[in-house]
Amino acid sequence: MLATVWVLGWIVRVSVWILLIGSGVWLYRSLKLRGLPWLGAYFVLSILSSLITPRIVRHMVDTDTHPFGWTVGNLLVHLYQYQVLTNACISLIVAILILSDIVSLVSKSDATLALGLMRPLLLLHERTGVLGVALIALTLVYPTLVIVFWIA
Repeated sequence: MLATVWVLGWIVRVSVWILLIGSGVWLYRSLKLRGLPWLGAYFVLSILSSLITPRIVRHMVDTDTHPFGWTVGNLLVHLYQYQVLTNACISLIVAILILSDIVSLVSKSDATLALGLMRPLLLLHERTGVLGVALIALTLVYPTLVIVFWIA
């Protein structure tokens, strides 16, 4: 019985991912949303990071492997502060990418609409590549930092 539930759970998970990827590809092709591939890459990297990073941190805590002679408490506080900082920057870039795509779609649909304060998002929409690279780089900062602390 447990094996059946486990298999059904995996079928649902795979179905959700197929649905997300399929609808994302359709949206990108039909609406030309520049930020969508970057958001997809971000989500893939963040899922991989969330699988690897906690295991390394647990190993550092369990084996008393602490960089720079820190205690476990100091190590966890530093890691938490870096994670909060990178997550805040990542959230800002994700919001900018989503909002710039929305403002771009709205401006294309109605050219007479006064955008007002949203006009800077159109300028950022033209620089989606730079924002995407920054998003990917920030996504890799925290796992890289954890690995560096583990090696140090």
